[in-house]
Amino acid sequence: IPLNANSPTFQAPTLSLSIREDAMPGVIATYTATDSDFGVYGTVAYSLLASHNGLFTLNPATGELTLEESPVYSPTIADNTFEIMIEAHDGGSPPRYAIINVTVTVEPVNFFAPAVVSGATVRVLAY
Repeated sequence: IPLNANSPTFQAPTLSLSIREDAMPGVIATYTATDSDFGVYGTVAYSLLASHNGLFTLNPATGELTLEESPVYSPTIADNTFEIMIEAHDGGSPPRYAIINVTVTVEPVNFFAPAVVSGATVRVLAY
């Protein structure tokens, strides 16, 4: 049996998550892979294949995906989504790897919700 016979595996090849545009920086998800090899050949580390200008970072030891700053929702950006690729690789030489595609959707927040002012007169127009 080869020492590095297995590649890391994620539970699913793709995942999606949504964050609000007023989300505070911090860990937003953790993605982990397993490798059934022993020793260094079964040790998994993680890499972020695109950071989207530093908006996201990834802890190489834990797979924690971190939002580095609040995202900006823009009605001019199609779908307001970020496509992220995370690679899990083992300690083999050469390493074996797996990739998971993560879609992060930014949800808008209504910062200017209507407010009722005490003592105000409200008129309802019927059609």
